[in-house]
Amino acid sequence: MSPVTVVAVGDTPAAVIAELENNRGALHIVRRCPELAELLAACQNGLAQAAVVAEGADELSATLVDRLAAVGVSVVAVATTAEAAQRLRSIGAGVVTEHVSAELLAQVVTAAVQSRKQLDGAGGYAVPARAPTDVAASRGAHASTPTKPQADAMALTAAPESTAPATPEHLDATGEEAGHNAVKHNAVKHNTVKHNTADTTDPTQHASLWERTRRRLRRRDWTQEDETKPETTKETETDPSPGSTPLPRPTPDPPKSALHKPDPLKPALSRPSQSKPALSRAAPSAPEPATAPAALSSPAAAPAVTAEATPALPGRTGMLVALWGPIGSPGRTTVAINLAAEQAAAGRSVLVIDADSYGASIGAALGLLEESASFAQACRAADQGTLSAVRFTNILTKVVFSAGTFSLLTGLTRADRWPELRAAAVARVVALARESADLVVVDCGFSLENDEELSYDTVAPRRNGATLTVLAQADIIYAVGSGDPVGIPRLIRGMNELQAAFPAARIDVVVNKVRRQAAGRAPEKALAQAWERFGPTAPIRHFLPWDPEITDRALLEGRLLLEVAPDSPLRRGISRIDCAAVQENSESAVTSTTAALQNQG
Repeated sequence: MSPVTVVAVGDTPAAVIAELENNRGALHIVRRCPELAELLAACQNGLAQAAVVAEGADELSATLVDRLAAVGVSVVAVATTAEAAQRLRSIGAGVVTEHVSAELLAQVVTAAVQSRKQLDGAGGYAVPARAPTDVAASRGAHASTPTKPQADAMALTAAPESTAPATPEHLDATGEEAGHNAVKHNAVKHNTVKHNTADTTDPTQHASLWERTRRRLRRRDWTQEDETKPETTKETETDPSPGSTPLPRPTPDPPKSALHKPDPLKPALSRPSQSKPALSRAAPSAPEPATAPAALSSPAAAPAVTAEATPALPGRTGMLVALWGPIGSPGRTTVAINLAAEQAAAGRSVLVIDADSYGASIGAALGLLEESASFAQACRAADQGTLSAVRFTNILTKVVFSAGTFSLLTGLTRADRWPELRAAAVARVVALARESADLVVVDCGFSLENDEELSYDTVAPRRNGATLTVLAQADIIYAVGSGDPVGIPRLIRGMNELQAAFPAARIDVVVNKVRRQAAGRAPEKALAQAWERFGPTAPIRHFLPWDPEITDRALLEGRLLLEVAPDSPLRRGISRIDCAAVQENSESAVTSTTAALQNQG
């Protein structure tokens, strides 16, 4: 087998990179770069199959790892602490410790490249940053007991998270017994590596033993002291704000948040007080506690990763519903927030995301004019690999209305901030959102254009990356258009583009603002006939009537349709979009109560 070409940055304390450069074997070090920028340029020129980051790993981000994955380069980084290892895994990089040997590093890099060759599809820029198979950790089943530095290296080498939309497989980043309530991160299932039992030197031979061996090593080395500690350990979380101080806190009972499915009877039994002003803001929550990262001086010190312990629901994978529509304000935001409210009133835990990078408006529609771009905040944390379930919960905003509550990630405050919604980070936020709620409703932007490669001679940030990433992962796409002579042709052209971009997606057409003044005496019949003649094969599933008086009143008061006009045809039309889950009971909507906003956490 030909050696794997590698570009490296820096070296380990034991000069492993220099050793591999002088003694060419399974790896061929083609270039040693002083910084990541030069490494990126070398990889984009096709010089290497893998990148080893021995120094400066703290500068790696999910976007950079995804960018290297787009050109077929696997990333392996050297971590000096357990916290750094966890962060690197979460952004999609393979991890080894600074005590790694040349032989072990060669096996890890080779396994990562072999795993990369089996992947297809796109995530982020082009190729999903899936986890390399940790074949090196399985050496314990066929070799002598490794030395302590090698055991540390094996324990840190684990599967990173994926940036690709796929069926999630919840992996414990610190092993099964690395602490109670450990955060389960979203990962993808690997293609199974074929084994050849006759050749024990094949680096892809023992892939099936990877997970079991990794957990055994961590249980033996990392949790030796942690298992003897009382269960009332301190839980900490890193606060990204400058000047924060370490504030330990005891592990509380799971808080009431969007991470827990609400009781279906709760909205009817615990409604907001009638005396609260509309959309009143609660007192700001206490800042997240912070703690300094613990150095990995010994295997027993590694369980300091308990900062990730959260009330997560590892078995949950919520449904993702995307609201899309062509340019021209067809009303997708109105449909999105009221559909979410109907589902929340039916007892489901709902999370709403405003992913429109051109004109985010959910915050304004709900009267949250002082709310910051929490979706961008979550994406920045995900890009740096610091978005834990605890921090995600604290970023969310809880909107309380008359019949229930739903969580919200508000959109960008300015359109020129679109580079903050990087595709790799959006994929991670959406994956965590699906673990946090039964239903995730995303308001997407109108544009599906993806021609950055025509304007740049290299991989470039995608202007519509957030919308394209959400649509690629959505279980259902509701295509919303206006029922008039301008809106229907726009919707037809947009549907052709949407179906071409996502041919396997389930797309339901929703025609909004249906009225006689624009479509004739029998508007629904006329629109259906026009659609059957000129439109795509997908039929119109729902017609929503035009009711400007009710929608204007809801916008003015910052409330929802089931609060303003529970018996209106528009509200009933939106509730019928998902008849199986929505209970059309006008008694569940109380028009006299008001909505309130609370910051979760």
